[in-house]
Amino acid sequence: MTDVGCFSLLHRLVFLYQGQRKKESFMMSSTTDTPHQGADHQRTISLILSVAQEAYADGCAALKEITRDVVALYNGEWSAYEACQVGYHTIGHCTDVALLVSRAMVGWNRVEPVPFDQEQFLMGVTAALFHDSGYIKDRGDDKGCGGKFTFTHVERSKRILTDYLRSKKWTEGAVTDTVSLLDVTEFFQPSDLETLYPAPESRRLASILGMADLIAQMSDVNYMANIKELFREFEEAYDFLGRQELLAQGHKVFGSSSEMLNETVSFYERTVLPRLQALGRVDRYLIAFFGDGRNPYLENITANLAGQLLSVEAQWQRIGSVLTALGTISQEQLVEALRRQKNSELHGEAPTVNSFKKRFLTWANLQRKQETLGDILIDMGAIKPKVLCHGLLAQVLPPVAFADLSRVQLELLLKISVMLHSSFNDPWMFEQVVDLVAEQLGCVGGSILLEVPERQEMIVAVSTLLAKEHFEGKAIPADKGLAGWVCSHGQTAIVNSIDQDNRFDKTCDRRSPCAPESLLAVPMYFNGTRFGVVEMFNKNGAGFTESDAALMVMVANIISVALGAILA
Repeated sequence: MTDVGCFSLLHRLVFLYQGQRKKESFMMSSTTDTPHQGADHQRTISLILSVAQEAYADGCAALKEITRDVVALYNGEWSAYEACQVGYHTIGHCTDVALLVSRAMVGWNRVEPVPFDQEQFLMGVTAALFHDSGYIKDRGDDKGCGGKFTFTHVERSKRILTDYLRSKKWTEGAVTDTVSLLDVTEFFQPSDLETLYPAPESRRLASILGMADLIAQMSDVNYMANIKELFREFEEAYDFLGRQELLAQGHKVFGSSSEMLNETVSFYERTVLPRLQALGRVDRYLIAFFGDGRNPYLENITANLAGQLLSVEAQWQRIGSVLTALGTISQEQLVEALRRQKNSELHGEAPTVNSFKKRFLTWANLQRKQETLGDILIDMGAIKPKVLCHGLLAQVLPPVAFADLSRVQLELLLKISVMLHSSFNDPWMFEQVVDLVAEQLGCVGGSILLEVPERQEMIVAVSTLLAKEHFEGKAIPADKGLAGWVCSHGQTAIVNSIDQDNRFDKTCDRRSPCAPESLLAVPMYFNGTRFGVVEMFNKNGAGFTESDAALMVMVANIISVALGAILA
């Protein structure tokens, strides 16, 4: 099986789930909205109360007071504690977990013969709301932000919750049972459920809380972006407790947020999945809650992990294992798809350097001889075409960036799409597209370069700065210059001071009659594989901006779809 085939399926799935999220705002609440910012936790609390209202006669009236009190705790309104100062384990995370617990418990009640009663529901949600309160500092503590409690926060959370429940006159039995649930959220110690929770009722509650803590973190749409905040908490704990001491205790000590980000997939495979299995895969009750055969939380996890896999270009074997573990496809479907693709590859013809150049120069639209894994899974009925349709749209026009476009920018994308769709892929039309973009950005022109992997070269396919006879079919080294860096790293580059950027190569980058002063370069992808770069030169005024880059990413996506169909 080729990497391209797997990336085809995975890339589409990533953007499918990202594109679906806004549509599911009611279903997912802070799992789809931006969590941990502003008053988002209030909306999450409203959804928790709505779930309780639908599930129980009086809606667990005591829960309203508890949610108010826990918000006050995090805001610093309790006399004994400061306001929450850490950046990741905030009120947003706790309410996310509590919402997930409430939904899983209601899902359980719909399919299991012995349901959770109202008291158990209240205990589970309350434990979730307080499970990370141990990150909050005592009043008057001016050292650090609370990250120093990373390895001890569970015990502190239990102390805070115990004092609170006793102040509310809960029975000692209810206090003990509720507080003990927090032990299941301890990441740094193995937990034996049967030993910790001999009573089946408590064990079921603990399993759901433990699952919710894991799933809420991994399904957070901002999880990857907030890794820096999470690392700051760990770093504070390292400074307070000592890195060598923590290593001696068997703890993992991260050197940077990038290292933590790069190990996200391993963390899911080696820690999260085994824990979910040990907890009895109670996440399946979320499917019963949503009632449509789906678990949107796991879809978000797939998107997060798949995006990270794509960013580090992980091997397809790991991608396949993650997808099957999540239940996106079955192991049998994957094996059969691989068999079919292998069979397809045996009968296909490997493209030669000459055939690539011939296709490039003549713009011949040849029939594809090999199917990607995504295509085969559609044929097998493992994934519906509609799913991939939504994924393709979201891939070309990422919802977050698309929402910020101005009317003029939207008109530009529409014009480009119509032009390329109506032109039958005539080469001159791509030049007009580059010209339109240059006019919109206020720069002198641009170019499109296509990679020839067999020769480790890039062909200048389109340029609005040179006459056609001066660039058609000309090649430059794929690992040289700014374009080579963008293609090899798969990252956008904004350079507003050419002479101060060591990626710039005079022999490769000075291809235009006018000396380049500023450059914006964006990689192009087709079926998850990079195959070229779009560049824009010399913007008037202050230079290229992040907003320009966001627009160029979408322009490059549209161009990639058209070019990918030609060169595939």
